[in-house]
Amino acid sequence: MKIANCENTIQQSDFLELENFFGIRLPERFKSHYTTFNGGDIDFDENESNSNVIGYFLSIKFGSETIEKYLFEPDHIFPKMTLPFAVDSFGNFFIISLYHEDFGFVYRLMHE
Repeated sequence: MKIANCENTIQQSDFLELENFFGIRLPERFKSHYTTFNGGDIDFDENESNSNVIGYFLSIKFGSETIEKYLFEPDHIFPKMTLPFAVDSFGNFFIISLYHEDFGFVYRLMHE
């Protein structure tokens, strides 16, 4: 599995808008991933199944499918203190919790 079609590289300072929005620092592993791969499609090889995993990562700041696009919509569907970061092949979102109790845990937000 590879990540392809990433957006422009971001810097640590590009996380400030999201961190200021939540009033909390984002998990370091999340930021490390995004400074290497800003968004992008999962490129499965022919022997891998993609039905139950991430289809693509949302990007930060650049591109059309950004975290900001979904997070800052007035009628977004995400629970408070969660950050959408990826989408599966069925359009379900993966979110990371920023609550103290489960900080950094990843959940899949299923829709009908």
